[in-house]
Amino acid sequence: MRALIIIDMQQGMAGAAAGAPRRADDVHWMTLSNLDGEYAAIVDTAGLLATFKE
Repeated sequence: MRALIIIDMQQGMAGAAAGAPRRADDVHWMTLSNLDGEYAAIVDTAGLLATFKE
């Protein structure tokens, strides 16, 4: 089984990391970078749809 996370269908929420406030966009990209490759494949909608054309 292969897990896919579609990046343009996700929304980040502001939070704190190591006690410092973080912007929602930063949290979003940090989370995706932590998941990519080890737990899931990160794709965008166009990339996902292109796989169906092959």
